Amino acid sequence: MPGTDRVQVVKRESAALGGNAAEDLPFDAPIDPQEDALECAGVYLQDASNRDQNIYVDRAGSDLRFRDLNNTTPLTLSRVRGQTVFSEVTSDTTTSSTTFVDLLTSTITTVAGTKLVVLATFATSNSNSNAQQHFRLLVDGVVKRGCGLRYTNVPSESGSIAFVIAGLSSGSHTIKLQWRADASGGTVRIRPVAAPDDEHASLVVQEVAA
Repeated sequence: MPGTDRVQVVKRESAALGGNAAEDLPFDAPIDPQEDALECAGVYLQDASNRDQNIYVDRAGSDLRFRDLNNTTPLTLSRVRGQTVFSEVTSDTTTSSTTFVDLLTSTITTVAGTKLVVLATFATSNSNSNAQQHFRLLVDGVVKRGCGLRYTNVPSESGSIAFVIAGLSSGSHTIKLQWRADASGGTVRIRPVAAPDDEHASLVVQEVAA
């Protein structure tokens, strides 16, 4: 009866098929759901009135595809949407460069039709009181947004940058958080070891459905 019947899978293992012959079981024994897996090239989804083999689930490389043969564009669910890449400064780091240099770099591989949510947070100090420091975010080498901080001899100054980017092609994308000192001088410091209660830098990149 559609919607109510269930089928219990049984297994027959053999070394010739890549299994473990020691676990060969008679066909009336169920598989162990915590150990065994059902392997197939694809699955057709039917209903009581449609047995046309038009709706199909299969795999192409690392992609899980839901195919509707009435729809010429298969839906690909690859690398679960909502994946998150996180990076952070874990050792004491400084820069006196007055041109931007890389601080954190994240790489994420997307599928078509998604967008990225990017968030960078940072808390810094400076060797010079009343000095400035600058941060910016880049996606595939293109500057997207920046933030400037002025250090006023308190434990640290904090800032953040957030934005959403859509329209990316499928494939690998590189997101960078860069920083620099101001032309007036000073050494910018992020010291999660020496000043763990005050200084940090982190970068979060999340792929979401558009």
